[in-house]
Amino acid sequence: MTRETGSGTRATLEEMLLNKESVVGRATPFTSSELIKQAVAKDKNAIGFDSIGFIDETVKAVSLDGIAASSETVISNTYAMGRHLYCVTKGRATGTSAMFIDYLKSLDCQKNIVVPEGYVQIAK
Repeated sequence: MTRETGSGTRATLEEMLLNKESVVGRATPFTSSELIKQAVAKDKNAIGFDSIGFIDETVKAVSLDGIAASSETVISNTYAMGRHLYCVTKGRATGTSAMFIDYLKSLDCQKNIVVPEGYVQIAK
């Protein structure tokens, strides 16, 4: 199971794990991470890839080189598939854009949105 062509999650997998090769053509494409998770959860023989925030009791993450996928192993860069996400602006962010980016980096956002959604906290 795979994300559709053009997906950032798919591009990251192909770059980091598949040496820039494409996912096999017979992999079933899905248009969202949630749909991949649901499909994998329904089929005991399925394998897919997704962001860490989609790991729950219905699916399990594969260890790579004996390292389990967790916030701790992503932060320490010991899990091979961790990646950063960025906010990009044209020039220095100002006004509402700057306020939004500051909020994303805030402890409030990290503790009340990022972590509860299953992602890795950046601010302590």
